[in-house]
Amino acid sequence: GQYKRKNLSFTKKMSFKKKRRRYIAIIPLFVLWIVISRSKLENCNHLDSIREFQSFEEITPKDLLRPFVVRSINSSALLNWNLQWLAESPRGDLLIDYFSDARKTPERGGLVPDAKKKLKVIAHELSQKNSTVKLATEKIIRKFPHLLLDLPLDSIRRALGAAHFQLHKVGYTLTAPIFIGNAGGRTDLHAEPIANLAFQLQGAKRWLLIPPHCLPFHHIMLPVDGRAYLASRLHPDAVVSTLPSTHSLTLFSGDALFVPTFYWHRVDYYNNDTAFPSSPTANVSFSSHDEIDHQDTGGP
Repeated sequence: GQYKRKNLSFTKKMSFKKKRRRYIAIIPLFVLWIVISRSKLENCNHLDSIREFQSFEEITPKDLLRPFVVRSINSSALLNWNLQWLAESPRGDLLIDYFSDARKTPERGGLVPDAKKKLKVIAHELSQKNSTVKLATEKIIRKFPHLLLDLPLDSIRRALGAAHFQLHKVGYTLTAPIFIGNAGGRTDLHAEPIANLAFQLQGAKRWLLIPPHCLPFHHIMLPVDGRAYLASRLHPDAVVSTLPSTHSLTLFSGDALFVPTFYWHRVDYYNNDTAFPSSPTANVSFSSHDEIDHQDTGGP
């Protein structure tokens, strides 16, 4: 069923004391962000290009300090994970929070889900032409962690560290949300205290990346729902014109993008003739709450 209330902002359901505790808990994020930002020496006016690889076997520990892309990865998820697959029972029976309008700005609640339905109903809405719905949920993988075996876990473990990508850590220090949306939708600029590895399964997404230290303090705000991430005050149309330099790249089906801790990122959904033009854009993103240890790159 749908939520009866229009606004799902978690802060509205909390007592004052609970709100205060949650926001106090976010303060260490700013401290950590400052430490990481000051440790980076990259010139914001002249950013280094993002490296591209053809396999995870090419990646070295020093590559984990900056974003990189691995192109054309083979995975059974590319063939099997689609809207019809999501709608099938038992996955389709899950009750999922989702975004009714992926075009909303952060100030209008664009970073907080505002509706709730069964996954099979959401999948049907996503299949409609010009749909503004966006799915961004880790509930599917939390309920069925074995689904991650459809992705190239062995290669990921060798490249990024075996300890971070174990199935028993799902829901604890490892999350794997699935994101699906249609052209025109987006996830606005934000930064997280976790490393991300995003796999593009269908369609295409354009990513905008900014190093942690390249977004001035006055453009940063706390999230309205009290979760552990930092949001940007910049209007979506003003990001590129306001900042001196940004990374921009496109992920297509079979590509993977590594986003280091606290890197600012924005994601725009779109389709084109070379990437499933009739399908929504979909990806799964690993998020390791364990800090990626640049020395821990051995196999399992």
